Amino acid sequence: MSELEQKIKDLTVAELNELKGSIEVVIERRKREEIAELRRQIDGLLGNSGITLEEIQSAKAPSKIVRPKYRNPEDPSQTWTGRGRRPTWLDQKISSGRELNEFLIPEDQQ
Repeated sequence: MSELEQKIKDLTVAELNELKGSIEVVIERRKREEIAELRRQIDGLLGNSGITLEEIQSAKAPSKIVRPKYRNPEDPSQTWTGRGRRPTWLDQKISSGRELNEFLIPEDQQ
């Protein structure tokens, strides 16, 4: 057991509560200081770029392009990525007894 743990172990409940309050105050103060320092660093990085921190925060990450996984052999312009609602053409094929994997686009053609 460390020396600090031993000292804490010997405190009364009242002393522990007082220590807890003091620690919370110190944590909040340290957190504000660290946030202020990070803001200074960010402002330094932005410099004269003409871009604000608010613009960066509101910017969306670029969308990842998702390649289609399935293709209608009768109309190659009809594809589906496998995400979201299944397209009507594929529902119709499956309803007629075909299997989903029949419409997979080979990896070398994706």
